Amino acid sequence: MWQTATGGTDANDSENVIVIANRIESDGVQTFFLSFQASPVDGRDIFFINNAVYALNGYEPGNDAVSQAQGPQSHVCHWHNTLIGQRYTLRTDMAGWQKYTPDANCEYFGNVYREFRWDGVTPTPDNLVIIRQNHFLEGTVPAGAGVSNNTTGGSWNTAFPNIASGDFTPAGALAESLITPAVAYDMNWSARAVLSARGAAIAASESASPEPVVSNFTIRIEDAADAFADRAFSITTHAA
Repeated sequence: MWQTATGGTDANDSENVIVIANRIESDGVQTFFLSFQASPVDGRDIFFINNAVYALNGYEPGNDAVSQAQGPQSHVCHWHNTLIGQRYTLRTDMAGWQKYTPDANCEYFGNVYREFRWDGVTPTPDNLVIIRQNHFLEGTVPAGAGVSNNTTGGSWNTAFPNIASGDFTPAGALAESLITPAVAYDMNWSARAVLSARGAAIAASESASPEPVVSNFTIRIEDAADAFADRAFSITTHAA
């Protein structure tokens, strides 16, 4: 879904990015591969929101598809994403610029992952990154000072029984274990309830929002030569 080159020269190539409401099915590669270096710039102000991914063959024996984060990161946030079929690792085991070194503004909140862990033979937690209110289908809750209120258990076919048809709606215990959401809408731009499901899609028990309202308007712009020109714009809004 997102991979950044580690040898770039543009100081803005790893800043101010929003990746939102993407649906990916039968993904056969590493989904999230976040690799940044300290020079010229680390990963800054990057948001992954309401993305839903079904990774191909993620549960077959011998498959080791891995999403991962490495390198220095500042204000890189993952909110309400669903990643089925791949584990997600935080590479504090790497050396030099490749070592995952987040600041206290990095956060994983309200996501659903197959498995989520620190990597390496002897995993070393980072105590700055916030990891809270996520659900991990496999494994255990990782250690760390910023880790809180995460849950584990279940399987992809019980938590997402209709995933084969591209439906990321949670079911069972995952749909019943609700949290105060970080964002107001889900991957389908349906309004989240006051208490909402983890992951990219709301639970069936939550009410959907009305259809988006598209408003057209014109802004009159004055250029440097004091000449005016009309510019047409369109904005999409969602009722609460």
